[in-house]
Amino acid sequence: MLRRCGPLVAGLLLGAFWGAWHVVPLLQAHHGAVWIAGWFVGTVAARIVMVRLYLRTGGSVLAAMCLHATINVGAALVPHYDLDRTPAIVGGLTALPALGVVVATGRGNRSVAADAALPRGFGGVIGLARREDLVDMPLGPAGQRPHLPGHLGAQRRQ
Repeated sequence: MLRRCGPLVAGLLLGAFWGAWHVVPLLQAHHGAVWIAGWFVGTVAARIVMVRLYLRTGGSVLAAMCLHATINVGAALVPHYDLDRTPAIVGGLTALPALGVVVATGRGNRSVAADAALPRGFGGVIGLARREDLVDMPLGPAGQRPHLPGHLGAQRRQ
């Protein structure tokens, strides 16, 4: 999905799917439409940030999992989270860093080239993606690459 759509669209699609997946359980928990809409906005915004975090950490699913856990714990600590307005406020606040990611990485956010070598396999699960998987992966609009000691990307392409 990253190769085809880019990080922004991938984050939006992942967030929309994630939100839709939770609608029935949220309705079963007797949350109203305003509560669910606020939570949905926050969920989509968090996925945009998670996709960027995933890319900036070289494909670390663990980093995305830690961010997800932090969001869940933070929500549990917010007073009156069961009120309709609280998730709307939290969702709006979560949208601010997502907006920052979009602005910082460019309007189109197509920073992953169609032929980029994205992290593969279980190495990314613990943040230890293979060097070969990261060498040609542009991460920013200017094509910044992750800092790797002894980075041989330029010599490899020659």
